[in-house]
Amino acid sequence: PSSSELHQRWYTADDKTRFKRTLARDVRRMISIVSSTPGECLSTEVLEACVGIEIFLSRDLAQRTREKRARHMIGVLNESGRQGRSERIDDERLSRVSEKTSRWARDRAFELAVGYWELFQEMKE
Repeated sequence: PSSSELHQRWYTADDKTRFKRTLARDVRRMISIVSSTPGECLSTEVLEACVGIEIFLSRDLAQRTREKRARHMIGVLNESGRQGRSERIDDERLSRVSEKTSRWARDRAFELAVGYWELFQEMKE
């Protein structure tokens, strides 16, 4: 691809900065709303706005998520390095290591989906 094609495909540093600022603004706004509103009074719109930014609504949760992601990355990189040193590449084993070390993310996504589903069902009633 040409330089101009690459430029069109990838985000610029300014784009990334703007995304981070927007995320930070959205998180601050949602923290303010969620912390000042009783759970049963949260609107569907507020809950929908929280989808995807849940980990940023709690510093403790954000820290634990960073640690789990780091452990996942280290596990996959360690296995990849081990395979490289042994000169025996086993994609299936690497896949299993990745699956095992990221299980928490799938479990969390499932729990969030169930939680949101239940909340939205209650709001319909």
